[in-house]
Amino acid sequence: MNSGPMCLAVTFLLIGVGFAWPGLLWAWPDPSFGAKSVFTLNLFALTAYLGLSHFVYAFYGQFGSLWKRQGPVRMLAFIAIVAMIFPLLRVTRDQMGWRIFDGLVWSYFIAHFIKAELFIAKTVHGPDLRLMSKDVRNVFLIPLVSFVYLSLALLAREFWVDRQLELFFLGVLVTIVCFAMGAARDLFDPTRWPYMLTAAFLIGEGFVWGRFGPFMDDMFADGVYGVHVAAASFFHYARSYEIAMRLPHRGWLLTSFGILAVNLTTVAIGQYLGHVTHPFALTIIFSPAFFTTWVALHLIASDLFPLFKRARTATAQRVEHISQTPQSIPVAAE
Repeated sequence: MNSGPMCLAVTFLLIGVGFAWPGLLWAWPDPSFGAKSVFTLNLFALTAYLGLSHFVYAFYGQFGSLWKRQGPVRMLAFIAIVAMIFPLLRVTRDQMGWRIFDGLVWSYFIAHFIKAELFIAKTVHGPDLRLMSKDVRNVFLIPLVSFVYLSLALLAREFWVDRQLELFFLGVLVTIVCFAMGAARDLFDPTRWPYMLTAAFLIGEGFVWGRFGPFMDDMFADGVYGVHVAAASFFHYARSYEIAMRLPHRGWLLTSFGILAVNLTTVAIGQYLGHVTHPFALTIIFSPAFFTTWVALHLIASDLFPLFKRARTATAQRVEHISQTPQSIPVAAE
């Protein structure tokens, strides 16, 4: 059964709830909130709180898998590396500036998003799916290039105010590149057309918001970008839970009740901490100002995780091969 429409419906409802939330979900100020309206900040905070639940499930699955299959040493090594990366990411964000850092992170997220969608398609429809039978680089690159163009048009709005012609021709160039990579052909593919249609939509939006740039302020531009970030995030969360609930040996945390309980708990804790004095350690975890740093850590950890699994698997296969080869054990000369 295709869960896409249900996940999309959940996405639309969460965007509405986040934008129309009464009051403030997080009341403590931060320099990176300067461009956010109350509505966009609430939507971003809801994205962050639900994202924390998503990260808890992701890290729990990764740590648990390494513990069961590779042992505690490899799991602890993975945890140590991930823990060391977090402060480096935060320093990078402070030095780079939140706009550039966030734009890079959300572009990175698009690749992660598509990878997850390909995994879900393979899991639901099987390894013979036509989508997986061809070179999938275009499925990654074309939407990614399109989203980068939209990000540049919105996050670098001030830069393009006096460079409207350059921004227009950049959009034309992006369009030509995407079609040269096979976007037109893939629009007729029954498994690839959603990715290509999304890319065309993002390019079209880049043209629209780029041209409208001189007439909007930072708050409006941030709101437009925030809706895109929230939509992609909410859909990704819902799809991830849907595929996790297909696991044969899942605990109650991966039931509908468990998932709902965990997500409501993080929202409730975030709402509470957003209005009371609390230790800085909890700010690091729950403040929306740290959310993109956690997103970056999650993305990096997700890409590192297969390397940890493969390294041990390859070693185990070599050991097994050696153990099954009689000539591999030297015999003392008589």
